[in-house]
Amino acid sequence: MTDRWREVLLNAADLIEKTGWTKENFHDGNGYCVVGAISRQSPQDVNLYGPINAVLSDRHLSMAVEKLQSALDDSFRTSKPLYDLVHWNDEIYDTKDNSKYIVDLMRTVARGE
Repeated sequence: MTDRWREVLLNAADLIEKTGWTKENFHDGNGYCVVGAISRQSPQDVNLYGPINAVLSDRHLSMAVEKLQSALDDSFRTSKPLYDLVHWNDEIYDTKDNSKYIVDLMRTVARGE
């Protein structure tokens, strides 16, 4: 895989799988939300710049967000992919199955399946 955005999604999926998934926070004691995990793939100091700025300032991270957003249900697709992913992440019910669903969707999109 030569597309960096694919690597971003795969690494973010691995991070959620390893540390756990959360919502209403980019990162907390339960794990990472989708955008939080994607932001951690930035070469910038996410703690200094914040997750949103880290994603918006990196074309590979932004592309990962756009590609993942395109796989969501129409009700979560507007002209603001980053906002859509935050909203989608926070609307999903808190279950282990949903955590697996999120990780699987990120990997599916990254692999182009």
